[in-house]
Amino acid sequence: MLGIVIFLPIVLIAPGAKRQLSWRGTPLGALPIAAILTLLLPLGLTFYGWKASNQFIYDRNSAIFASMAIENEQALMHRLASYDQALLGGVGFFEGSNSVSAEEWRSYVDVLDLKRSMPGVNGIGYIENVPAEKISDFLLRAQMAQPQFTIHPDVPGEPRFIITYIEPLAPNRPALGLNIAFESNRLEGATLSRDTGKPAITKRIVLVQDQTKSNGFILLHPMYRKNVPLGSVDERRAALTGWIYAPFVAQKFMSGLTTSEDRSLTLQVYDGDGENADALIY
Repeated sequence: MLGIVIFLPIVLIAPGAKRQLSWRGTPLGALPIAAILTLLLPLGLTFYGWKASNQFIYDRNSAIFASMAIENEQALMHRLASYDQALLGGVGFFEGSNSVSAEEWRSYVDVLDLKRSMPGVNGIGYIENVPAEKISDFLLRAQMAQPQFTIHPDVPGEPRFIITYIEPLAPNRPALGLNIAFESNRLEGATLSRDTGKPAITKRIVLVQDQTKSNGFILLHPMYRKNVPLGSVDERRAALTGWIYAPFVAQKFMSGLTTSEDRSLTLQVYDGDGENADALIY
C-alpha cells in the first residue's frame, strides 16, 4: 500500500511531464484507465472504511459520555432531593412539638441513619433566629442542656442566626454555637431561604468543623411560626424561627454518585457558569 501511495502520483503525471520520466532506464508510459482504477479503488475503499470506522467510534463514545453525564446529573439531583426531604422531616419534627430538646434532636437524627438517608453530609442541625432582646434567655436555655455552649464569633449587632443543635455532635462540635451571620456566604444563603420560603444552598464556604479546610456548603430549610401569614417577604421575615440545615463537604457529597464516577468519568464542578480555576469546587 505504501508503494502505491508513493509511486502512483509519479505514474499519473509521467505522460504530461516536459521531460520523460524513467525508472531504471525504462521510460514510464501512461497507464490504462482500467489499471488506474484498479489502483485507486482499493485506496478509496480503504479511506472510506477508515473514515466510517472513526465516525462510528466517535458517535459511540459521544453517546456513552452523554449517558454517563446524564446519569451523574440525575444522581446529583436525587442526592440533593434526599437531603431536602430529610430537612423537611426535621421541620415537621419541630412543628409537631412545643419545644425540642438537645436530647430529642439527637434521638431524631439517630433514627434518620444519615449514612443511609443522607450520604455525604457531616450532620444535620437546627439554627435558631435569636432576637437581640432574647439573647440572655437563649444562652441560659442552651447552657442548661449543653453547659459548654457559647456563641461564636462575637459579632456585635444583629442578626444572630445561632447553630443550636448539630448531630452527630462529636465531629461537629466546633460548629455548635456558631453565629452563621458572621460570614457573607452563609448569611446570603440563610436570608435567601428565609425570604423565599424555600430550601437554599450557600456558595462555597469552609466548614468550621472541617479539618481539611476544603470546599463546603450548607443546605438550609426555613422554619416559621405556625398559623401566621407567609404570603410576602416581610411576613416571612417576621415569622422566621430558624432553619433545619445540613453541612457537607464537596468531596464527600460528590463521592460515589454512580459506578461510572472516577472509573469511566472524571467530574469537575465549578461555582458559576464558566470553568474558572478559582471557582473549582470539586
